[in-house]
Amino acid sequence: MVHVKDLCSRGMIWGSIGVMILGGFLGDASKACNAHRPPVDCQKSVSLTKGVSFAVPNPNAATFLAVPVTLTTKTEAAPGSVCPNLAIVAGGSLRVTVLNGGTPVASGFVSIPPRGSGCVIDNLSVPVTLPPLANGIYDIIAEAEVFFSSDSSNPAQVYIATGDTRFSLVETLPGTFTPRLGLETLSSPLLDCGPGAQATQKYLITNNDPNHSVTLGVTASTRQNARMPSPGEKNIGVPSNFSISDPNSGDDFPICFVSDLGPEGILELPPNPSGHTQGPISTNVTIPPQSSFTVEVETRAYTGCADGSCAENLFVVTGFFDDGSPAEACVGGGVTVNSAMPPCPNASTCPDGTVGTGFGPPQDVLFVNGSSGNEARVVSLPAGSPISISLQNSPFGPSRAPYAFFAWAGSPVDPFSLQGGGGMIGCLVNPIPISPSSQPQPFRCFRGGLSSSLCSGQIQRQGPASAPWTINRNQGVGRRGLFTLQAILRDNGANNGLLLSTSNAVTVEIQ
Repeated sequence: MVHVKDLCSRGMIWGSIGVMILGGFLGDASKACNAHRPPVDCQKSVSLTKGVSFAVPNPNAATFLAVPVTLTTKTEAAPGSVCPNLAIVAGGSLRVTVLNGGTPVASGFVSIPPRGSGCVIDNLSVPVTLPPLANGIYDIIAEAEVFFSSDSSNPAQVYIATGDTRFSLVETLPGTFTPRLGLETLSSPLLDCGPGAQATQKYLITNNDPNHSVTLGVTASTRQNARMPSPGEKNIGVPSNFSISDPNSGDDFPICFVSDLGPEGILELPPNPSGHTQGPISTNVTIPPQSSFTVEVETRAYTGCADGSCAENLFVVTGFFDDGSPAEACVGGGVTVNSAMPPCPNASTCPDGTVGTGFGPPQDVLFVNGSSGNEARVVSLPAGSPISISLQNSPFGPSRAPYAFFAWAGSPVDPFSLQGGGGMIGCLVNPIPISPSSQPQPFRCFRGGLSSSLCSGQIQRQGPASAPWTINRNQGVGRRGLFTLQAILRDNGANNGLLLSTSNAVTVEIQ
């Protein structure tokens, strides 16, 4: 198990605020996620989200595969009822089976540990040893069998959730373990996001062939996975299983390529979510030898979805190298609604940062000439005029905060997500050196107290030992242009166990 995220009270406060803010202009979107409720007081549900985050280089021998799975178990009282004795999860098992043409060829399982009542979201990893297989795309079936204790309505019961996804084994360059066609998810493949959040998942396609270009069709798809769990064969009593989202169809989260978003960067929600079935989206790309191409896909959850509602995504590339040989690969992932989390990273919310979001909306801590910018987070200054940059500590402490500070040329163009400590650290408006293949990288980086890896390989300047600090340049900047500033800092009000947050961003326009 990687980590467990219980829905704590401070997270629920944030989720309620987020729904109120977003619900004001989303209209019917708040009616999404039509759960099916049983006629009993105490209700139980299970949902799964799965995804392998990279195309697996094929060693033409037995190989190990770890399959990430987000497991949600949920017990709650029926609306308007009194349920003094909610069931808890007494345990269970999670099994993953790999299929070749419909025939099982490998499997693995992990135990589901006991947990409390309410909504609990686990990130699990299921180990599977694959036999030698040909290059290609294979199906994965996951099945969670969850044992619920007795409650005031029913004796102990078992409920089963199943789902499928896909992964790929790809050709390697001769004598190496390097994939000829590489495909990987640069963002976290399994994201937890607040209701109504908009999440960006970034995919890197790499042509490692030294001589041949590759032309690919690119397809992204998604589907709602929080359907009705099945009762176990030996269940007794009145069935108390319910679906977190629509039990049959609809409630698919909308997706689009980030390149197709409008200037405001907002993915519009369908007017009738309960009847919305999201079709695949597609594009084409040709990648020269030893080159890469990045594709970003935006997913947005509905504001009315309950915790555990989940969209499972699949990203597939198929085509040919210019020597006529085939090329195909796929990766998976998903987005699970979790009101204990802040919004997921996307182009429209990244500049706000995440300081203090463990207790409420984000707080500004980065200022240029005393301003955090206009609505677009831009501060305009005449060329050659004095400039003052200050990074304050979080209003929740500590009084002296370790930090790392970044400056990029130009405007925000490529949101970069950071997760850790059982939650979302935040989103930076552009990549940083811990992802050296992503662009653009900062032209300047300095830090005080945080890891040197955050600035690795970049031009580093000695910075103040900790925040708060202010740097003044009386002669200002002499040439017209744009640069963007943002930081990572220690924050006792953070919504993750590492107590780290991203600051607001400020783009400076020199006129």
